[in-house]
Amino acid sequence: MALEERGIHMRDILTEASIRNALVTHAAFGGSTNLILHLAAVAHAAGLRRPSRDDWAAVNARVLRLVDVLPNGPHNYPTVQVFLAGGVPEVMLH
Repeated sequence: MALEERGIHMRDILTEASIRNALVTHAAFGGSTNLILHLAAVAHAAGLRRPSRDDWAAVNARVLRLVDVLPNGPHNYPTVQVFLAGGVPEVMLH
């Protein structure tokens, strides 16, 4: 709300590159399908091109999955362990 009051909108902050970073981070985490829906809405709200199925497929074909946590990981490590290991910033470094 503070940004809105200052006249700063999503289209002033988000870029095609930031949407791509979200795709890559999602792939590294083996993330939830919710992001697929929400990222398209965020991109649309920012006036950017929405990621296509081909965009998701291309990123997922190239990006290694680095995180193994519930509910997708085969070893079922608790999600809190991602946070304790450095979370999103740590994964983005790799």
